Parts: sequence; C-alpha cells; structure tokens
Amino acid sequence: MISRPALIAACLLTPYLSNAQFNCEDSLTYRNVCMKRTHNGFGFIPSKARITNGLAMGWLISVDDYCDHMDSVRINGLHLNASPFAAIAGCMAMVFTVYQPEKFREQLDLKQLRQPLAIHHKLNGLSISFVEGGKNWSFQGAHITVFAQFIDRQNGLSVSGMWAEHKNLNGLAVSGVLNLAVKANGVQIALFNHAHEMRGVQLGLWNRIGRRATPLINASF
Repeated sequence: MISRPALIAACLLTPYLSNAQFNCEDSLTYRNVCMKRTHNGFGFIPSKARITNGLAMGWLISVDDYCDHMDSVRINGLHLNASPFAAIAGCMAMVFTVYQPEKFREQLDLKQLRQPLAIHHKLNGLSISFVEGGKNWSFQGAHITVFAQFIDRQNGLSVSGMWAEHKNLNGLAVSGVLNLAVKANGVQIALFNHAHEMRGVQLGLWNRIGRRATPLINASF
C-alpha cells in the first residue's frame, strides 16, 4: 500500500516530471526530433512521439499534459488512462460539486469555455479514463470517462459519469449530472444541460439553450 506522504509527493511532483521529460522550453529539439517519432502497436501518453498507432497508455492525469508548443500530436486507436492521479482528481471533483454548490452554479454561465477554439492535437478511436482534459484536442470517436471530461472538440459519442464540458460538440453527449457546451450539434442527455448555441435536442431535468430554459426537453434547429 502506498503511504499518504508518498502519494502526496507524487501528486506534487507529477507536473515537474512531465515538463522535465519533454524539455518544454526547447521547442527546436521537439520539432526536429520528436515530430519525426512514431509508436506503432503501443506507446505511453504523453511521450516524445508525435504519432501513436494502436494502444496509447496514459500515465498522467490527462492528455493535455503535453507542452503547449507540441503541435500535431496524433493518437489512432485505443487510449486508456488508469492513472491514480486521475482517480484522485475525479474524487476531488465530486466533493467540489457536493460541498460547493455555488461554484457549480458559476460553471453554468459558460464564461470559462467562451474562448477561441485552437485545435492542435487529435485522437481518433476510443478513449477510456477516470478524468480527461483535452485543451487544444479534438476527439473523433467514443470518449468514456468515469468522473469528468473537459474537451475542446468532441465528434461522436461522449459518456461521462458526472460532468462533461465541450467547446464544440458534434454528436451525442451523455452525463450523469451536467453537460456544458459552447456550440453543439446533436443531443445532450443529463440532469442539467446547458449550451450557448445548439442545433439539436436536450433531455434532462433542466435544459438551457442560449436564454431559453425548459424542464425535461429542449430543442433548437
């Protein structure tokens, strides 16, 4: 069993270890060396390879632990993230939702999501994880998270046990508690659904598209 001090130290050191591995400040080395690397069959995520074909195994909290300058990362196949840090983050998110309802209400105005969409990386296939953050990422296929997901663009199926946020959603999003989207085309299903702009249908206890809010079902075409 991992001791509590060791677990806390690991959580604190994770960001520094990831930055050290990728030499985040040395963008020239990344573009000349890492952009040419490909993992076929199996690879860890994040890694110094630009393309991973097959099974991509995550070892940090989410795929957006790449450095910002690492453009055009591609994952084709199955992405699994069973990181214990992600499980801890998911539990913390659940506590946050239950014991700070005022913060939960603040999320419903979508202010934090209304930022320019800049897609640099793509995942094509199936992604399964505890918690997933995908800043500057586009997911094509099915994306399943136990607790929550925060993805810039989702095309296809999104399933989350508790919370899902998308800047751009095209397809079906199913969440146990909350669905948020700046721009959506398709269907949102959750207890609470909120989209700034949408062409599609919302099913839930309370649904909002723009300024129009209705119980049970909402639609805009």
